[in-house]
Amino acid sequence: MKYFNKLIPYLFLITGLLIFFYPIILNSGNMPGDLGDARFINYVLEHGYQWFTGDKLHNSFWDMPFFYPYKNTLAFSDMLIGGMLFYIPIRLFTNHLLSAQTALQIWFGIATLLNFVSFYLLMRKFCKFKRLQSSAAAFLFAFGLPRHVQIAHLQLSLQFFMIFSILAFSQIDLNNSKFKNHILFLTGSIMFVLQLYTAFYFGWYMVFGAIVSILICLVFKDLRQKLFGIIKNYKAEILLYVFVSGVLLIPLLQHYFAINSEFEWTRRWL
Repeated sequence: MKYFNKLIPYLFLITGLLIFFYPIILNSGNMPGDLGDARFINYVLEHGYQWFTGDKLHNSFWDMPFFYPYKNTLAFSDMLIGGMLFYIPIRLFTNHLLSAQTALQIWFGIATLLNFVSFYLLMRKFCKFKRLQSSAAAFLFAFGLPRHVQIAHLQLSLQFFMIFSILAFSQIDLNNSKFKNHILFLTGSIMFVLQLYTAFYFGWYMVFGAIVSILICLVFKDLRQKLFGIIKNYKAEILLYVFVSGVLLIPLLQHYFAINSEFEWTRRWL
């Protein structure tokens, strides 16, 4: 029974992957999503790979080669930079063996796997759930109906950065060593910035969720004391990480604001 209990997360994960990916397993020609948004995501990821490998057509990272003569076309949608971090290695190691479409299939599988793992760890470490409850919650998060009906929009599969960020911030405690808390602050900040550079909707949702969480902490005495204690002992560090995160987000804001200003005339027709 003890060994079976350890296998529970793997059983939930394997079951979810089989449910999600059986069309690809049965026919490798099947692609996740549809002929629209999902193919566009493949193009964006492939642009990152071609830019990284020095292709002349993709020599400018922010200027994907379409909608000529428009520039800054990467900012027309989610930038998927976090997704490129593991799509590019897939393409590098399978360049002569697999197509870009097959790389997308593998990429989607890894993204789904990371969604499950991140939420499972959040349930175990923050909510203190047992393996069974954590596995069930992670299964619903990674493979549930809301995720399945949005399979056409593959950018929405890249939510694990936000979960890893929440997990890191939730582990900050005055009982930890200062070094450990610094690592948690750093990890949470990096994951948050990556989430915005990857799929910005999730990043904004995390900001709104943080505001609601702070308001909830202010209502309950124990949570309020813990929050104030962390702020009091790590005031300088919090300001530092907020400042660094803000600086790292400047290029993202510049590119999105540039697109917004260029097409602002459309607002008069909405």
